[in-house]
Amino acid sequence: MFLTNRNLKLHCLRWHPISQRHLIILTNDNRLRLFDIFNEFEPIKTVNLGKEYNSDLYSGALGEN
Repeated sequence: MFLTNRNLKLHCLRWHPISQRHLIILTNDNRLRLFDIFNEFEPIKTVNLGKEYNSDLYSGALGEN
């Protein structure tokens, strides 16, 4: 993902709260991506969070609040 799009930057990475084999990645294109660690090339799910960056919104979405 990062090799094919050099403008893509990682904002936050967390383990899924109830799975030891899934990662949630937030990138600067305002998308959350859910990955299975055994298939790291394609996300299982991608959620577009909108156009504007809002650190409070993302912190809450990732369970930091």
